[in-house]
Amino acid sequence: MILGQTYDEQLFKSDMFRLFINTFADGENGIINDYKQSCNLSNTTSTITISDGAFLLQGGIIQVQGNETITVDLDNSYCILAFEIDLSQENTETEFNQGKFKIIKGTTTEYPTLQQDDIVNNATGIYQMEFARFIASGSGITGFTDKRTFIDFTTIFENINTQVQALIEELEEQIQEAGNLPIDENEYNSNDSDGNTFNIKFRRQGSIVSLHITATLLSGAFGQRIAGQLGFTDGTVPEKYRPREIIRSKENYAINSGASMQILAYLSVLANTNNSFVIQYNNIDTQTQYLEINLMYFGKEV
Repeated sequence: MILGQTYDEQLFKSDMFRLFINTFADGENGIINDYKQSCNLSNTTSTITISDGAFLLQGGIIQVQGNETITVDLDNSYCILAFEIDLSQENTETEFNQGKFKIIKGTTTEYPTLQQDDIVNNATGIYQMEFARFIASGSGITGFTDKRTFIDFTTIFENINTQVQALIEELEEQIQEAGNLPIDENEYNSNDSDGNTFNIKFRRQGSIVSLHITATLLSGAFGQRIAGQLGFTDGTVPEKYRPREIIRSKENYAINSGASMQILAYLSVLANTNNSFVIQYNNIDTQTQYLEINLMYFGKEV
């Protein structure tokens, strides 16, 4: 059975949404920072109160509306205040029976170990998220320690931007380093199945390979959408010009159509299959007889 979770007339189920959020959050749990009172904790001699807020638990978003107060049994045990998800329970429209705050008890000398099953990829299991730990001594709660962690979505986006910027800087550095290295060039001609002749020029400097493709399309292809494949077999194209991995490039290119400029939508795939080097293209809206494409990629290590 195939389920279109995010398509028209299909149900977007909660487990799929949790999977999406958990992947986005990289599996992190925590309080959603600065939402209402951020699930602040307070305690008396025998009770713990969790205030308004919301938190993320394995992709699930749980809201605390109003205050939740838990009574502690003072039996001299080492305890953890946790929020527990138990997928064996069934929810209703008005009751969230799968989730609750719970005191997990250890011994009189050691804290308990929390149960943390994989509830993202499985339909059953228990996951306990720690909020605080303390000792339920005979005279009252002692050693109360707040163990909440926080998720700041603004920081997540900032981290993503930082990682992307670091990658860009690394690429720019490699391109700059390549500019000081010798240039290796070669040129090939190839015909596609429609008889169009493509001129392909490779230029490698360091690990950077530039690919320049030009073609004069036959009159039969003029004004039509065409697709094809350019193939070089038996090692015609040396390893040094081949990409490290499959590259897909979908961009707009300006082409010359008489006195006017048109836009060409071009989808290319560079692939390495056995000893072949293949360039595939499709969905070319040929409003001109002249085609020019430029691509840049990292070449294979040689």
